[in-house]
Amino acid sequence: MEGAYSAAMTSRGGTRLFISRSFRQSSRRGRKGWYQDSLKGQEKKLSVNRGLRISAMFEDRKEAGQMLADEIVKLHLPNPVVLALPRGGVPVAFPIATALRVPLDILIVSKVGAPHNPELAVAAIVDGNPYDIVLNHEMIEAYGIDEAELQILVDQKRPELERRKQVYRHDSPQIPVHDRTVILVDDGAATGTTMRVAIRALKRRSPRAIVVALPVASSEALRDLKQEANQVICLSRPARFFALGYHYHNFPQLTDEEVIGTLHKAAEQTGKTDSNRR
Repeated sequence: MEGAYSAAMTSRGGTRLFISRSFRQSSRRGRKGWYQDSLKGQEKKLSVNRGLRISAMFEDRKEAGQMLADEIVKLHLPNPVVLALPRGGVPVAFPIATALRVPLDILIVSKVGAPHNPELAVAAIVDGNPYDIVLNHEMIEAYGIDEAELQILVDQKRPELERRKQVYRHDSPQIPVHDRTVILVDDGAATGTTMRVAIRALKRRSPRAIVVALPVASSEALRDLKQEANQVICLSRPARFFALGYHYHNFPQLTDEEVIGTLHKAAEQTGKTDSNRR
């Protein structure tokens, strides 16, 4: 685990947080941002697809995924696996997994809200075994949250994460990403916050590389993402980024049933089991 904290599974299946002394000291000096701390030992091969800069209007998420798939197959990425951020990332990721003939899985990120202000994230939990917890150092410092309080906030989010895991994955294990090229997909990024959390968590699982795939994103989100991922592929970077739905002709809210149906279809097309799954 990184120096900011460590997490350990308890005998009851919970996650214990231990905020290190170095984090407390660095917090007092002030942090520039949640994702600004350095990632030592990670070789970053940063590239942003600059071929399409004019704001594109996609018919729907499926079309956006097909367009991304056309670009990704040209890269000949070694040992790839596709992970989607549900719900919106799943229909975008499906054509990519189909084109590459590789497994499609999901990565669930749950925000941990600040006390009395749940819209402000003090941390995020990313599903896995065990869970990964990414801390928002600025908000923890601003609210004066200690280890015990943070533990309570994290534990309060665990049931919702477990519910979503059971709905989407049932009892199937998560596809391992160790030494694999992870293609991380969403339907767009206005701020890129959720995607950055996912990247941070995935890096702790020792993938070969992380490639972010987005139909559309703001310039600010791309700027931050390209400092986190090994590669960023984005079809459209509009000069003025409006709400994500404006970049699609059809952008309906997706249901859990639709997500589950897409995951089942992907399993049928690419194989119900993965050779790297244990």
